[in-house]
Amino acid sequence: MKKVFCLLVAIYLGAVCWGNLRLIPHFNPILQFSKCLEVSATGLFVNGSVAEFGGKRWVALRKIEGKKSFIYVTEEKDGVCVAPFKLDLQTEHAEDPRLIVFQEQLVVVYNDLIGVNRRMHLAFLKENGTVAKIQLLLKEGPLLKTEKNWVPFIHEKQLYFIYKASPWTILEWQPDGICRLTAETAISIPTQYGSLSGGTPAIRVGDEYISFFHHRFGSTRSYASWNRYIYLIGAYTFEASPPFRLKKVTSAPLSYPGAYNLFTNPKKILYPAGLLETADALLLSVGVNDERTELLLLSKAAFLEVL
Repeated sequence: MKKVFCLLVAIYLGAVCWGNLRLIPHFNPILQFSKCLEVSATGLFVNGSVAEFGGKRWVALRKIEGKKSFIYVTEEKDGVCVAPFKLDLQTEHAEDPRLIVFQEQLVVVYNDLIGVNRRMHLAFLKENGTVAKIQLLLKEGPLLKTEKNWVPFIHEKQLYFIYKASPWTILEWQPDGICRLTAETAISIPTQYGSLSGGTPAIRVGDEYISFFHHRFGSTRSYASWNRYIYLIGAYTFEASPPFRLKKVTSAPLSYPGAYNLFTNPKKILYPAGLLETADALLLSVGVNDERTELLLLSKAAFLEVL
């Protein structure tokens, strides 16, 4: 009996080690590592979302302090987040900032805990980066206990959200914060993803919008499990006019060599948060290992080839 027990323990520990060491079955290594953002402040700043406004590049960061979570905004200069300052959001539980430019000002899209429920919010910022207004976002119809990962995009000066990928659901923002359902379409998602969760704000490139999403592969966060989560990155495009129908989805997860290194990314997390367009490339800001933000580059030509 003792031998059987020891054998079962050995098999379990072997499975756990495999779960912690395993690699992605297949990914397309077309992303290029550019730099890791440095933050000129102490603390754990993660999952930075980038946007350009007023001739400057801005970053919204989540700062984790134990069980508390705050959002900071900072200007980025040559890979350094200079003097980040905390937004006065009247909460200790703000998460997942996404930085966009809307109504000629910086706006942070984020989720926050209200009682036992998570709800989406907008924080409209003044020119100096301080908070001008906080708005709770609701939608037509029932809400889930946890509302998060709404993907923002701007079309003809109007703010929209991809509420969910399946069914493909589009919400239109209204000034009172109650978002109107504008489209809901059944789609077929590639089986290697299963589901597409939120990621970067969508930006218009040419005659379509592009967003990078995350997909969680596995069943648990526990290091004691053989089937720990792995966070993968993919991308999709959708039409540049209503009803914003989904057009293409990458056929395999996107990554770069060494992205899931056991020592630099033991949690196996790549979490897309921000997206900018340059002359010939896309600049992607990605949260890595719940501890830092990396900037990645993707050639537009290479991106079109994988869709």
